[in-house]
Amino acid sequence: MKKIILPFVSILLGFVSTMFAQIPSELPNPDDNEPIDFTNTADIILYIVLPIILLLLVLYRFRNKKNK
Repeated sequence: MKKIILPFVSILLGFVSTMFAQIPSELPNPDDNEPIDFTNTADIILYIVLPIILLLLVLYRFRNKKNK
């Protein structure tokens, strides 16, 4: 009987601890997300231009590394 009670109590404590967990008000949380504003130049550069540049640099590096 003791072998059954210990896992049950540990699972119960895990559920109770997550029930009372709170998101701090000072930190951003998933409810505060807003869609990307493509009219803002900074968002376009950050989310479109920089990833494309990084991808091209990585591909260029691997291509040069393969040729050596």
